[in-house]
Amino acid sequence: VRSRHPGWPPLVVGAHMVATGDVVGYDQPIGPRLNVLRAVTEQPLAVDPVPITRASLDVSPNPSVANAHVRFGLPVSGTVRLRVYDLAGRMVRELANGELLAGPHSLGWDGADSRGRKASAGMYVVRLDTAAGALVRKFVRAH
Repeated sequence: VRSRHPGWPPLVVGAHMVATGDVVGYDQPIGPRLNVLRAVTEQPLAVDPVPITRASLDVSPNPSVANAHVRFGLPVSGTVRLRVYDLAGRMVRELANGELLAGPHSLGWDGADSRGRKASAGMYVVRLDTAAGALVRKFVRAH
C-alpha cells in the first residue's frame, strides 16, 4: 500500500489495509487486522540510551545540498557553543550558545549566515566547544 500511495499518512494506510484485507499478522493473539493498524501507528519500543562517555560531533549529509544536520553528544551537562565557520576562519552562523544537558542533541543548519543570507557553496567547518575541549568537523555545502 505504501509503495502505491507514498503520500498517505500512517493512519490512512492502516485504515486502507484493515478495510481491504491487505493485512499482515504481527502477533496472532490479538489478530492480524488490529495488528496492521497498530504496526503503522504505534511508536517503536523505547530502548535505554547508551551512556555517552565522550563528546561526539557529526554533520550529515555530507555534502549537503539543502539543510545540514549537526548531531552531537555530550557526556556531561554544561556550556556549549556550536558554530559554523568558513575556511578563512570567519564565523558564518552560531547554532548554539548556552547550557545543554548531557546526552545526544541534533540541530539543523539551513545554510544561511547570521544575517539570513544563503551561504555560498564550498567547504565549511563546524566547531563544538565544551568545557572539556573542542571538536571540529569539515563538510561541503553544494548547490
